Amino acid sequence: MYGSELGRAVWRGGQHEVVRVVPTGTPIADATEGVDAALCILDIDVANDLLAAGIPTVYVDSLPFPWRPADGVPLHATKYLAQLTPDLPATCWDVLSEIECLEWIEGIVPADGTWSPTSDRIV
Repeated sequence: MYGSELGRAVWRGGQHEVVRVVPTGTPIADATEGVDAALCILDIDVANDLLAAGIPTVYVDSLPFPWRPADGVPLHATKYLAQLTPDLPATCWDVLSEIECLEWIEGIVPADGTWSPTSDRIV
């Protein structure tokens, strides 16, 4: 696991084993030694570093609406999974239309399915 502490906290809550935790700031060549593929969640810089190192990378984007061309979105990700949100602003489409392997995914919801607009959960 490489990247932000936020990603590590999210991953720890999952059902998959983390094979190796790499300290943030480790050179990408060292961080990717022995890595066959990567899953990157909302960390544009890490995704681009992984792709530049030749590592197939799935990028998960739950915030596809704020991007501008200068933001460095990983346009060439092996798979770019973006959360489909209603009424995406026209300003984001210049970037989104350039993503090679874009796939829209459903929103992220609590496992118990009890979310409501009055809930304090982030969806």
